[in-house]
Amino acid sequence: MEENAPRKPDSHGDAEEGWTKVSRKTTSKKGNLHNGDSDITSLYVSNVPVGIRKGELWKLFKPFGKVIDVYIPNKKNNASSFFCFIKFTDIVDATAFEQSLPSLNIRNNLLSVNLSKYPRKMMD
Repeated sequence: MEENAPRKPDSHGDAEEGWTKVSRKTTSKKGNLHNGDSDITSLYVSNVPVGIRKGELWKLFKPFGKVIDVYIPNKKNNASSFFCFIKFTDIVDATAFEQSLPSLNIRNNLLSVNLSKYPRKMMD
């Protein structure tokens, strides 16, 4: 093959000048898949009061499903508030679950609750 010869499209057909068209794999938020655990739903909770204990958050979220983990990092988010992650199991539709949660207050703080975007980094 000549060095200056024009490239032929690859087997994907839509390739232009050596570029290959790729498609992004779409995922559903049902089950909020993290590390392959389709039955684990993780919530990101912000505006958490200073000095809150896991047990307090566990009690607050227990009426909404089976809580399996509460993680409170020792740092603040970009809005300079503390945050935590609450993991639930046996949630069928995570989006509907997120929307069904009422406004939650603890220690006079209104919590902001959303589905977490990323899985928790596990230590080796």
